[in-house]
Amino acid sequence: MYKILEFDSGIRLIYENLAHAKSVSAGIFIKSGSVFETSLLHGISHFIEHMLFKGTTTRSAMDITTLSELTGGRLNAYTDRECTCIYTRALPEDLDISLELMSDMLLNSVFDTEAIRTEKNVVLEEIKMYEDNPEELVHDMLAEITYPSHPIGKPIVGTCDTVSSFTREHIKEYINSRYTGNNIVISVTGKFDEPSLIKKVAKLFENVNSSRCVDSSYDANFTCNKKKVKKPVEQAHIALSFMAYPSTDDKKYSLSLVNSIFGGSTNSRLFQKVREELGLAYSVYSCPNVYTSASYTSVYAACGLENLNLVQELLLEESYNLSKNGITEKELEFAKKQFACSFVLSSESSGSLMSSYGRQLLILDRIKTDEEILNKIQSVNLDAANRAATLFNPDKISTAIITP
Repeated sequence: MYKILEFDSGIRLIYENLAHAKSVSAGIFIKSGSVFETSLLHGISHFIEHMLFKGTTTRSAMDITTLSELTGGRLNAYTDRECTCIYTRALPEDLDISLELMSDMLLNSVFDTEAIRTEKNVVLEEIKMYEDNPEELVHDMLAEITYPSHPIGKPIVGTCDTVSSFTREHIKEYINSRYTGNNIVISVTGKFDEPSLIKKVAKLFENVNSSRCVDSSYDANFTCNKKKVKKPVEQAHIALSFMAYPSTDDKKYSLSLVNSIFGGSTNSRLFQKVREELGLAYSVYSCPNVYTSASYTSVYAACGLENLNLVQELLLEESYNLSKNGITEKELEFAKKQFACSFVLSSESSGSLMSSYGRQLLILDRIKTDEEILNKIQSVNLDAANRAATLFNPDKISTAIITP
């Protein structure tokens, strides 16, 4: 069973010793993502994540890489819309040095001006890479037109203009405002010594900024829009968005099951119809994008330009059928079984458990255990599922399309 400690700085530590584990996973979760950025600083959370690897007051970028690989650990990081995470997986005897390294990156990065200049070029190339990936790009377009006045509609990596404008002062000011104790959760799962872990975390993070960060609020109005662009691509790419429940609403479990039936698996209606029966697309799926302030379910397909109109009609037809006629009891029970199998298998990984604990505590301020989540899934009845199905109303959508 997990345990939670809160230190004087406001940092929270959540941890669980796993009897079967031979390794340990650790992550530092910071409430710093694209939804917290102003329009002039879009992409700065992601940019800072890059810069955390570029040197501290006592370590060069090469030192960070060498030390991580020397211990055989897997040090990495990511930024999404609601958080930034630095994480590692290592042998139990290397946990102390892994924590020390991550704390050094978090608290003592120097943000050298020359390194900033170099990393801007790296991120600009990353932005161009996403722009060359039509599947990524059409999803970014979809978010933008679905929530045009909310930061969730902006790309996580930022734009070429915003990234080019970042300065060391911007970085320091943003870190001072977001990297505060109440915005940081440390999550550790696997094999470790509990007293040693608590003592180490208390010492390493005692100098974290203890001021409290208050998040800004934005109007999260789902908007029905259309956007179509031409790119030098081989296929047409289409993405639709439907309204969805926020991550704080337990009705998200009903939506998750309905999504699985609609387009979230190879057994789904969309996959079976568009790919297996008609052979119109290789890739077709749906996916809930669930956040605290704004959410939506996206539907995606890629096909030949000559089949675009037909595929779009099929997506709308299937969504209409789902929203009007709902699902069957048989489909619901299959989706529950499918969810349970996938969930249990993923929860056996210390890395997955570490990530789940860290994100839940940081974003939702509470933990739902595996048993609680499975009980929530099992408690979804047909009426609740069919209420969630009404969200797939084809009259209330946004549509993004990329064509050759």
